[in-house]
Amino acid sequence: MAYLVGVHPTNLDAWGSQTLIELEEAIRRDPRCLGVGEVGLDFHRAPSQPERARQRRCLEAQLALAARLEVPVSVHLRKGFADFMAIAKRYPGVRYVMHAYAGSAEFARELLAALPAVYFSFAAPAVGSGARRGPTALAAVPHARLLLESDAPYMEHALGPPAALPRLGGRLAEICGIEAGELARIVTRNAEGVFDWQVVSTG
Repeated sequence: MAYLVGVHPTNLDAWGSQTLIELEEAIRRDPRCLGVGEVGLDFHRAPSQPERARQRRCLEAQLALAARLEVPVSVHLRKGFADFMAIAKRYPGVRYVMHAYAGSAEFARELLAALPAVYFSFAAPAVGSGARRGPTALAAVPHARLLLESDAPYMEHALGPPAALPRLGGRLAEICGIEAGELARIVTRNAEGVFDWQVVSTG
């Protein structure tokens, strides 16, 4: 098992004067701690400018930490696309994982052009039955930058639980026009690369 540490943009009450020190200690101390996350911007839940400014400050502080420690970052982004891009461009060396990506194909292309090591992790709602924008965005992402996830237990969807990942992978493979086994090899290789971690098969 492996994990990330970070302060989510909707949980900034947990942010304190020692937060960055505690995050760094966790990453340095435990080899199972692979990076920073889930961090980002959630302007959908932060309508006021002071709240948004606080989210931007905390995001930048955690990106700076990830850049200094050379570890990846899992990004939660809901609205605030331009603000995120402006901050992320200051840390181009960071490996970004766009968690449960639900943005447009156009924004995916902008991220790919601006950030040398950005990956896109797709979850059930983006590619499930009836989804429109997700499949288009998926088509814009090179296979070498593709990941998938369950986001359990927060995502309520037939393809949301971890046990449904093979079916979710099958759906992604269908959209990509490749075999499910090939999709599995691609996302495994990508996950190992971005997290600098060896995936161990239990099959």
